[in-house]
Amino acid sequence: MCACKVLLFGLYFTVKLLILSEIKKRLREVRPDTKNEQGRGKGCFYCFIFPCLKQLNMFKYLRTIGIVAISVFMVASCSGPGEIHEYSVNDLEFSLEGPLFAGPNSGQAEIAVDLAEALGDAYVDGMRISDARLTSATVAPNDSMGFANINAFVVAFASDNEDISMQEAAVKNPLEDGAAEASLNVAPEAELGEIMEEGKVYVVLDADLAEDYWDGNRDFKLNFTLELTIK
Repeated sequence: MCACKVLLFGLYFTVKLLILSEIKKRLREVRPDTKNEQGRGKGCFYCFIFPCLKQLNMFKYLRTIGIVAISVFMVASCSGPGEIHEYSVNDLEFSLEGPLFAGPNSGQAEIAVDLAEALGDAYVDGMRISDARLTSATVAPNDSMGFANINAFVVAFASDNEDISMQEAAVKNPLEDGAAEASLNVAPEAELGEIMEEGKVYVVLDADLAEDYWDGNRDFKLNFTLELTIK
């Protein structure tokens, strides 16, 4: 157990003992000494029992607050937030095989996330990816057609693990007229950590076509950068 846990538990039980000691002291002060003092004792009951009850309620309140504080401090002080590392992939190629029809058409590419290779000298055995967020993504044409008849792009990430859902992480809709590349709007809430931790990752590019295309494939390249939280 780390030192912060020991200190926090010690503080909690010290406060608990002090409150119980104070309550016992007050109860001794209000206890009637003889039967002749029953009337006064009854008065003392009404005068002093409520402060005692308040002490008891305060103890319950402090106990709850103490437990919550201990839990928060144990996580924050002993676990740590993790280290942030950038992970970039450039010129990832996608080929949307024709014939293509108006609406969404998908292409898929596979990447292997090797944490030791990505971190280099910073890697230590036992490190893992606890979270990953897409910070940028751009699509460029990889054929002579450019962005002709393309309305929008969507980028998503998936793995072979059926228990982990595919995550849409970036979108551009509509495309800017005459643009040489499309800078996508990333979704900061898309949690990609579990997918990246799998190692084998599928990147899916959806291109929304304005009309059918029968003359072959449409090819694109994707560049993207992730922020990996490593623990």
